[in-house]
Amino acid sequence: MTFLYFWFSQAISLALAVILNPKDEVVLNSPNFISYYYLIQFLHSLVSESPRNEDLSPNFELLSKKLTSKTKLIIVNSPNNPTGYVFKKKEWEELADIVIENDLYILSDECYNKYIYDNSLQFFAFKIIMKINFKCNDASY
Repeated sequence: MTFLYFWFSQAISLALAVILNPKDEVVLNSPNFISYYYLIQFLHSLVSESPRNEDLSPNFELLSKKLTSKTKLIIVNSPNNPTGYVFKKKEWEELADIVIENDLYILSDECYNKYIYDNSLQFFAFKIIMKINFKCNDASY
């Protein structure tokens, strides 16, 4: 299946509309792109914001504590708007473990990836999503 879109906000809106039901919860690292908050509320779902560490990296301990039986999705934006923080490979892997363990969806907004100039940080969620897919399907690849 292929999706064509012209603006990221519209693509994110469509993805959220497909995934979320009213009263589902979505966890975001905070601060985050402000439109996520309003798109989630527009769909009658709930936002749970997880504070970052002082260096702006994700705090997975706090994020895990935000998860409830109603949590359906974690949204990640890397490089992050507004902080500029870029997830490291280890952080993507830790996030994948949380997603797998809790049977969640992940929406990875990587619209600023062309602004990563350090090749060691050029690691995209697709690689982790493949890991999640394979683990969820109990496949050994």
